[in-house]
Amino acid sequence: MRRKIARRRRPLMALGVTTVIRPFEGGDAVKAIMLWRSTEWASVSASDSPDEIAKFLQRNPECSWVAEDNGRLLGTVLCGHDARRGYIYHLVVDEDHRESGIGRQLLERALDSLRSVGILKCHAIVIDHNPAAEFFWSRLGWEMQGTSQYSVILERDDG
Repeated sequence: MRRKIARRRRPLMALGVTTVIRPFEGGDAVKAIMLWRSTEWASVSASDSPDEIAKFLQRNPECSWVAEDNGRLLGTVLCGHDARRGYIYHLVVDEDHRESGIGRQLLERALDSLRSVGILKCHAIVIDHNPAAEFFWSRLGWEMQGTSQYSVILERDDG
């Protein structure tokens, strides 16, 4: 039986005095890519360029979030939807700030954004065999679906 993801089951942890969670903006892309590249298990591909991220953010306004402290990016979540289902990508928290509640708060903001536009189901794209991610998602009540995801790189037809 699948469990519904309830809104905040327990209070979120307080972040540092100067830590803020705010919408992910195009200007955050370079710092986000640097965070992803420095994080074990995070993957960066050609679709994670600043231009591609800007397109994603434009198509999915107010769904993606960052945690920032004095200009330093501590965490990110890219979130979008196809009008039926939501998708979470790059929920990443700087290693020195894990277990602080940042990941949960970023996720809750993303899920609240999806709820606000009527999206009731969400998938998280997570690299296989990532113990920290498996612990994080299962602790929050998410279930592994046991499905496979396939991808292909499409060449651009620039005419």
